[in-house]
Amino acid sequence: MNSYTSEELIAKFKNIKVWKDAKYKPFLILFALGRLIHGNSDPISFTEFEKKLQQLVKQFDPHNSKLAAAHVPFWRLQNDGVWEVQNKSRYRVNPRGDVLVTSLREGAAVGNFPSDVQTTLDKDKLTAYQIVFDLLDAYFSDNVHDDILLATGITTPNYAFFADLSSPRKQNLSEPNLIVAQHRKRNLIFAPAVLKTYGYQCAVCKFSVAMIRNNFPIALESAHIKWRCAGGPDSLRNGLALCALHHLLFVQGAFTLSSNLKVIVADCIDGNGFEASLEQFHTKAIHLPKTSEDQPDSEFIEWHSEQVFMR
Repeated sequence: MNSYTSEELIAKFKNIKVWKDAKYKPFLILFALGRLIHGNSDPISFTEFEKKLQQLVKQFDPHNSKLAAAHVPFWRLQNDGVWEVQNKSRYRVNPRGDVLVTSLREGAAVGNFPSDVQTTLDKDKLTAYQIVFDLLDAYFSDNVHDDILLATGITTPNYAFFADLSSPRKQNLSEPNLIVAQHRKRNLIFAPAVLKTYGYQCAVCKFSVAMIRNNFPIALESAHIKWRCAGGPDSLRNGLALCALHHLLFVQGAFTLSSNLKVIVADCIDGNGFEASLEQFHTKAIHLPKTSEDQPDSEFIEWHSEQVFMR
């Protein structure tokens, strides 16, 4: 049975074609990899994925929640050579070559990685982990990576912010641990710099709780205004210090910033805790770094307002 080298397969998954900003193909791959990492290589039924996709899009890609159509990635991912629908000739397609969703449902369709892809992944789980993190980096904000891993059933090895990633033997790291640690390594420079620049407090609510014994901030995070997966740089002008709650709300588009750096809350947000967490800050200026050169760049704010903010 033919198989790919690890490098060939990683490159193949990096080159999948994704329609605009829709993340349906990455969701399908992550869902399938989560099962495979746990030793389940059985085909995935279309109805199972259809239900799962609705959950994932609602949680992590709400802008496209009304467009989530599971039959599109389930069928089109075959064109990228990393997926196959079993007995595909039995399913009806439209003139454009897209399968009819009713045909997949009625025919109890199932899909899986092709045998040559499956063989490589079965032999080398590290390749599967590398593909997982490549997909997360390419399509999702850093802040939701762990939540996506949990939602897609992907268990990663324990990781920490290691002081010296260049010495895995000294740290006694297994290869999976090293992959995960290296994936986090970039935060070792960007995150502390952003937190320090904002005086170790949330730019929205001034939250600044820290451990007394070491003065280490708790639940305070560095946020990219323009996501890294969209080309946003690891620079202070593309960073905000936010408490864990406002970081998540910012990533989900519950609020954005105006051109004069004031909080703008989305009209579609409501519920218990809304007033305390968001409404009271609407149209209020954020707390800025003392140096103007470190304050948010209008280019990144405009991107967030147009691409993430829930209108």
